[in-house]
Amino acid sequence: MDRTEEENLKNAKFNHEKLLKHLQEAKDTLPDIDSDAFLNAILELVKIFSIIGSAINFAFKDVITRVASIRSNFARFPQVKGGLITFIEHEFKQGIQLYSVENPRKVHDPSFKNYESTTRNLSRLMWFLDFVTVLVKHLEGDRQMKCADCAKKAYSEGLAPHHPFPVRMAAKTALTFTPSREKFMKGLFPDTMTEEEKYRAFRQALDLINPIRNSLWKYYEDHGVKNIA
Repeated sequence: MDRTEEENLKNAKFNHEKLLKHLQEAKDTLPDIDSDAFLNAILELVKIFSIIGSAINFAFKDVITRVASIRSNFARFPQVKGGLITFIEHEFKQGIQLYSVENPRKVHDPSFKNYESTTRNLSRLMWFLDFVTVLVKHLEGDRQMKCADCAKKAYSEGLAPHHPFPVRMAAKTALTFTPSREKFMKGLFPDTMTEEEKYRAFRQALDLINPIRNSLWKYYEDHGVKNIA
């Protein structure tokens, strides 16, 4: 994803209908999970960070970088026909499922020196889905809770356990500036929707996200990569 695409994504308005469509397509392809549907859903969800504010921009960039990396890997191995799980199994067969320049290991082939495994990148997107799930659960479940508090709880449960102390401190400070619930909801949904319709969309999203998350985390646990470094 180049700089222009990144800026376009950052400035694009969240579209809940597109999100639900992509999530439904991803859910319908369980357990393999269509990569285009899943990654398109992630790119719709990441717009939430733009609504929260520029202070959380580092998280936005991390997510879209990982999406771009996974897409690049699929392009590198066009012979792999299938979804995300099929591709991860391809990486296992090649012995490249742990490769990353972030956490370098000795590579068996110099051509993989800078390879960023889909197995590892997808696990980071799963952390992001955990964050989104907790955020939406609190927004929908306690309508009196401040949006900033919902975001902080979501970060504490979904992302903080995986981040070093300096990142956790920076993120918690950034989330303090999350806009009011009214402004946040206005950034997510059209004015033509009623409040109940907006919260119904939240519930629909959770109903689609949870089976995908659960399936992915079970696969990772079963295959010993749940805590991939």
